[in-house]
Amino acid sequence: MVFKHLRDGWLNYLKSLFNHVDEDVKAEAERRGKICVNCRQIHLSYVGKNLPIRGFCKLCKCAFPAMLFAPKKECPLKKWRIKKDEDDDFYKD
Repeated sequence: MVFKHLRDGWLNYLKSLFNHVDEDVKAEAERRGKICVNCRQIHLSYVGKNLPIRGFCKLCKCAFPAMLFAPKKECPLKKWRIKKDEDDDFYKD
């Protein structure tokens, strides 16, 4: 786990709680979250039946949901990746 990913993820997550996060970061975090909640490698704690409040990835040990908000973080299973440069598509497949 890279410290910068940890720092950026938590900072952006906290900003999102007060609606001060960049819209692109928020949209990407939502997209990643939909993937992660259905992954066998994520361990989540829930409020009620369907609202995950915290967790971690069993492979990379990153905290959920903060890991979703780290723009340069990639899924260890390559389920979501980062943009490499301005000419690449945002999502590599």
